[in-house]
Amino acid sequence: MSRLPRSPSLSVLLVGSCEPQQRLTCAMLSQWEIATKVARDGVEAVQLASEQDFDVILIDVDTSVLDSLFVTERIRRSERAHPARRPVPVMAYTAMDRPPCEALVRRSGMNDVLKKSTDGVAMSECLQRWCASHFDGSPLWSRHAKAHSRPGGDSPDSRG
Repeated sequence: MSRLPRSPSLSVLLVGSCEPQQRLTCAMLSQWEIATKVARDGVEAVQLASEQDFDVILIDVDTSVLDSLFVTERIRRSERAHPARRPVPVMAYTAMDRPPCEALVRRSGMNDVLKKSTDGVAMSECLQRWCASHFDGSPLWSRHAKAHSRPGGDSPDSRG
């Protein structure tokens, strides 16, 4: 398997996903050589976000929308208290096409909604939209497909 081009110093904080989803998301990000830290709950997430610099924070809104809103508001409050630190893009991470309270999610300070998937396309597009300076312009998901393509052009990402 060929190596994927490095995404220099890109780091993601994943908050609150169930363990199988954590493993899946971490494995996907690992394929792109993106450092991922997992916070088991909101308290740990707020602490990590105040102590470390992350490029993106993914907060699972499927487990508890209210907790995810509270975590986002706490992170935004901490950013306002430390104006020298740049605000971090926070994404509502969900298995639903649209979270039931998308307006509330955005009002809490989340920047975008990212649908969970196994093919990596949505994740790639989201990371490149919010962290464009870290990439050379080619989509992460196409790098993944190219690195994992099979003879005859059948890649895991191209199957229906």
